[in-house]
Amino acid sequence: MSYEAQLRRFLKALQQDRAGELQWVEIRMKDCPLDGHSKLQISGRQSIGPAVRNLEQAVGRMLVPIEGVEGIKVLYREKRVRLVFEKIADGDGEDVVRYSDQVLDRKDRKAFETHLEETYGITVLSTETRLHDAA
Repeated sequence: MSYEAQLRRFLKALQQDRAGELQWVEIRMKDCPLDGHSKLQISGRQSIGPAVRNLEQAVGRMLVPIEGVEGIKVLYREKRVRLVFEKIADGDGEDVVRYSDQVLDRKDRKAFETHLEETYGITVLSTETRLHDAA
């Protein structure tokens, strides 16, 4: 489980291109600050941090609250990894962060999970874990 403050710190590091091995390459907003509360997706082959900063200057804060973010993708060891933030109903501000582990091999999965835990205090679970738990 992760708290919103940890996720905000992580997104800020991505936005400012200070996330080490991780590069932010996509964001999907389910409720962005544009008129009409539209869905929005920004993606690229390189960091979208500058684009998100520019858009925030034009329309206001996009990443607060975290509930507006449907998901992101980061480039990690040349692979695009999807992360989804799931709010826990009675979790006192906690989120479950799931990632699409199928694009990573076992060694890279472990390194990715360890990096997020040690650097940002974010525990990530694979989408495979969710599917396994549902079975």
